[in-house]
Amino acid sequence: MAAPVVSGTERLSDPVLRVTLLGPFTIRRGERGAGPWYRPPAKRLCELVMVSPGYRVGRDVARELLFADLAPDASANALSRALSLARDALSTLGDEATGWLRADRAHIWFFSAEVPVEVDLVAHEDALRAALAMEPGGPRDKALSTALAERGVLLEDEPYADWAMRPREALELVRQTARLELARDRTRGKGRSGPEAVIEAWEAVVAHDPTSEEAASSLMRIYSAQGRRQLVASTYERCRSALAALGLRVSPALGQAQLATVELAPRSGRASDGLPVARRHLKEERRLVSVLFAELSGPVGIGRRLDPEEMRQVVGEALAGLIAEVEGLGGTVTSVSGAGLAAVFGAPQSHEDDPERAVRAGGR
Repeated sequence: MAAPVVSGTERLSDPVLRVTLLGPFTIRRGERGAGPWYRPPAKRLCELVMVSPGYRVGRDVARELLFADLAPDASANALSRALSLARDALSTLGDEATGWLRADRAHIWFFSAEVPVEVDLVAHEDALRAALAMEPGGPRDKALSTALAERGVLLEDEPYADWAMRPREALELVRQTARLELARDRTRGKGRSGPEAVIEAWEAVVAHDPTSEEAASSLMRIYSAQGRRQLVASTYERCRSALAALGLRVSPALGQAQLATVELAPRSGRASDGLPVARRHLKEERRLVSVLFAELSGPVGIGRRLDPEEMRQVVGEALAGLIAEVEGLGGTVTSVSGAGLAAVFGAPQSHEDDPERAVRAGGR
C-alpha cells in the first residue's frame, strides 16, 4: 500500500530536502518526513545509496550487501521490491519525489532536480576537511573543535550491519585525523596551548583509539613534566593493554618513552631552573626522515565471515608482519593503532636509501 502523496500544487514552507545520516535516518522536506518504511530493506537501500559516493550504488553491490543470504534470482527480486517500497516512502514528500530514487540495469542512484539536497554527513565531512586545510592557529583550533563537537553516529539504525561499517570507518578516519591535528597544533603552541587544553585534545584521541602510541607518548611527557607519575604509568598501561588485545606489543619507542619519563620526573616535576625536568633533559636533533603511514584493509564483508576472536587474530598477525617488515628494512615504528601504524626511516639510524626503504615497506 502506497503512502499518501503530497499534491504537486501544495507549497511546502522549506524547499530544502534534508537527509540525516548522523543518528536515526530521516529524509525531510519542511514538516514532512519520508515514510512510513513498510519494510526494513527499503530503508536500508536508501541509506546505502545516500552513503555511497555520488549517491550511486551498483545493483550487484547492493544485492551483495543487503541480500547476501539469498540466491541470485531471489536477491534481484528482493532488491526490486525494496526499490519500489523506497519510492513509496519518498512519495510523502511530493508527487515528484518518487522519481528521485532512480535505477537502470546497472545502478541505483538518488537525484533531485526540483529541490536542493542537504546531507548532514556531507556537511560534517566538509567542515572537518575545511578546518584541516587551514593554517595552524586560533581560527583552525576553533574550526576543528566546532566540527568535532558533532558526535552523531553514522547509520545509527544499522549498528551491526557489515555494509555500514565501511562508511562508518571512513568517517571515523577523518574525525580521528582532525583530533590528531588538533592535539598536535596545541602541543606546538598553535591555538589553545594551555596544559589542560593539550591534555584534553590528546585524551580525545585516546578515547577513540586507545592503541594510539603517539597520543600515549604525548600524554606521558606532559604528566611527567607535571610530576604526575601515576598518570604516566596508567597511560602507558592503557595503551599496552589495548595493543595486547590485538596480540601486539608496544613499540620500543613507547617503552623507552615510558622509562625516560619516569626516570626524569621527580615528584615535584620541576628542576631548579624552573623548567620541567623532562623538557630540560631532552636533546633535539634535526634530521631528514621518510615517514610511512600504513593502514589495514580487507575484502568487503570479512567482518561477517569471521567471529571477533578470529578477526583479532587476523588483524594482529597482519600488523605483526608489517612491523617485522619495517624493522627488517631498518625503519622505526613510532606508533601502532588498530587501523595500522606509522614508522620513520632515517632515525635514529639513517641510510642513504631511506626513502626507497619506506616505499619498499609500504609496497609489501
